[in-house]
Amino acid sequence: MTDFLPEVNTTIFDHVFYLKHPKDLWKDENFEERCSIDECPQGIPYRKGTKDGMWRGNFWGYSNLTATDLKRISFHGHGSLLVDILNNIHNRAVMTDHAKISLYDAFGDKVYWEVRRSMRFALALVEIETESWKDFLDSDDVTDGTVRPRDCKMEKGFSEAHGGPYLCVHLRRKDFVWARAKDVPSIKGAAQQISELLKNLEFDTVFIATDARKQEFKELKSFLRG
Repeated sequence: MTDFLPEVNTTIFDHVFYLKHPKDLWKDENFEERCSIDECPQGIPYRKGTKDGMWRGNFWGYSNLTATDLKRISFHGHGSLLVDILNNIHNRAVMTDHAKISLYDAFGDKVYWEVRRSMRFALALVEIETESWKDFLDSDDVTDGTVRPRDCKMEKGFSEAHGGPYLCVHLRRKDFVWARAKDVPSIKGAAQQISELLKNLEFDTVFIATDARKQEFKELKSFLRG
């Protein structure tokens, strides 16, 4: 955005396309690509000014941005479906919100996985991780069988990997709390599951990766201590 805004020399988007899954998605359990403009959009995180008619909202955290036009699109399918819509737009500043719900056209092919495998964390971060794992989790890559070569082409898999003496939990909150409410346990419920796993595995250490708010994490820790 810091590069884009000076290039277009404006703080006004000509169009915002807000992608949303259709309400009746998977109604008949068949995969069907769909892309249509909702005439009466509801549930969008933008508001239209009564005086100037401009759309305002959270443009990736930039509060000074507005939009002349906003359309909600019922979308399900590959990203290339958006091409027809964007080809009919002749303005310079266009935003596609929630573009993440579109599918990769080449998802899962050879190139896709080669790109995924080629990604490596910066060495400085790896060094910090190595020291932290040693200090807090009594674990290291050599002992755990998880040494990775820097060159992804040299990687042959982890047939000898067995992990360290701790439980690792990925506790997703934020968007998962409202988007997948039926699948996400309460903080207390998550703590109960973690406690049961620690007992069954005979571990007394757990590493938790989470985007939970600080208060939620403090609540989780209180249940685990109890």
